[in-house]
Amino acid sequence: VRTAGTAILSKLEPISVTKTLPGHPDPNTVKGRIITLEFEKYYIIGTYVPNAGEKLKVRRCMTDAVFGRSLLARRW
Repeated sequence: VRTAGTAILSKLEPISVTKTLPGHPDPNTVKGRIITLEFEKYYIIGTYVPNAGEKLKVRRCMTDAVFGRSLLARRW
């Protein structure tokens, strides 16, 4: 089984760590593929989006759209 994921290394401890994509209809498909660290003055977001050609094109478009809405909904 091959898996892929994301990680962020930081010398500073974040206020919070989120490993989900709010609003995504199937959270299991993004598990391990996004991590958001909240700091006092900024956020760091690490993502991994598979690129397996036409087979995943629809799923990737949906994930991109949900990710975009999630960013716009955040209170920066």
